Amino acid sequence: MKTKRYTILIILLFIASTLLAQPDTIKNIWNLETCISYALENNLQIKTQNINNEISKLDYKQSKYNLLPNLSANISRNYNFGDKFNVYTSNYEQGTTTSDNFSLGSSIVLFSGFRQLNTIKQNKLQMLESQSEMQTTKDNITIEIAIAYLNILYSQEIDKVAESQYQSVLQQHSRITKLVEAEQLARSNLLNIEAQVAKEELNIVNTKNNLDLSYLTLYQLLDLHETDTFKVEIPTIKIPAQPILVYNLDEVINYALTNRPEVQSAEYKLQSSEKDILIARSASLPTVTLSGYLTTSYSSSYKTIDTNGAIEYLGNTPTMYVTETGLPIYMQNYNYPTSVVPYQEQITNNIYKYVGVSVNIPIFNKNLVNTNVQKAKLSVVSNKYELETTKDIIRETVKQAYFDAEATLKKYLSSKKYVEALTLSFNNTEQKYNLSMLNTVDYNIAKTDLIKAESELIQAKYDYIFKITVLDFYMGKPLKIL
Repeated sequence: MKTKRYTILIILLFIASTLLAQPDTIKNIWNLETCISYALENNLQIKTQNINNEISKLDYKQSKYNLLPNLSANISRNYNFGDKFNVYTSNYEQGTTTSDNFSLGSSIVLFSGFRQLNTIKQNKLQMLESQSEMQTTKDNITIEIAIAYLNILYSQEIDKVAESQYQSVLQQHSRITKLVEAEQLARSNLLNIEAQVAKEELNIVNTKNNLDLSYLTLYQLLDLHETDTFKVEIPTIKIPAQPILVYNLDEVINYALTNRPEVQSAEYKLQSSEKDILIARSASLPTVTLSGYLTTSYSSSYKTIDTNGAIEYLGNTPTMYVTETGLPIYMQNYNYPTSVVPYQEQITNNIYKYVGVSVNIPIFNKNLVNTNVQKAKLSVVSNKYELETTKDIIRETVKQAYFDAEATLKKYLSSKKYVEALTLSFNNTEQKYNLSMLNTVDYNIAKTDLIKAESELIQAKYDYIFKITVLDFYMGKPLKIL
């Protein structure tokens, strides 16, 4: 009775663990769109390029802010120690003087040879160039992921073919074993089929190895450090019975030259270098600046006579001067009652305002402006060459992709016809073999030819799918498997 309970409990636990494992299994199936989306969010190259893109955005914003006036404030407190001259007693007195200074200043460039406006335009072009470069990086990684994904699908199909061949050979091995035991076939036939079984086992090992390597390549492109993170979704691939190329060559080339980010990036770089000429020339033009300042101060030594206090007579003091007859001249000394001018009163009374316009006119700069202009012009020429080179590369790449698509289409159609014909021939061969009208060697040769043809058809199919996908990509369509 206890044994039955244990058995039921184990069965329930197994069912529960199976149900709990199903969501994980589903979750770990990734299609091509999932792989591409993950890469675009996590790939380190894209992250690095995105940082550069953000920096270019900040440069563009800052160049617009540079049109605004600046504003700065200054506050200082100073302490002066030692003798100071008292203007009321004409004597030097010891003590500490405290002073506060406040200032507020602003300036704005009214004209600088349009340097700031051209800098804004240039920074915007550089921002667009950076965005195009990031899109190029995304496109390259997307293509690499598509290749890796298709390689996995190809390896899986080859593995299935190898497994099917292995099962077929096992069935033949069982049949021949019975015939040899019944002494209806020579033992040499059994040895031949056993060798074939061993060969198919090795073939399965190789195909599974290739499948694992295909997964590893995809994991590396996604920057996944753990293997067996997911399995790819096997899409339903529908190839028309009579597939054709839906684009003509000129159509693909023209679209690519207009819309590919590599070309756009080179064009933005050229336009940016053209702004360098204008910026360099602006250094020879006057710069007009409007400035304004507001200052005020306070000092503890700033005193005024206290009219409410009594003036004290201190006597006469001889001066350094004498009369015409040689008699000394005396100066009467008084001690005037004084008080420090209040803080708020000094701040109000000491306000100083200034507004001015300055014009800086360059007269001689050691030929620096002309040199910079010539260098900027040479940079423009260089970037024109770079743009044409980029367009040439795009043309050749599209041509190669188009001709490859044509070639793979022809290869796929030919391989398909060959497999269909070879399958009919093999069916006839297999019937003869089952009736003992054909030896094992001839049967294995026919079977090997069919397997080889099926493998070539699979390869041709995925080559065709990839080349068509690339053409779609150059026509601005998202990457997806047929």
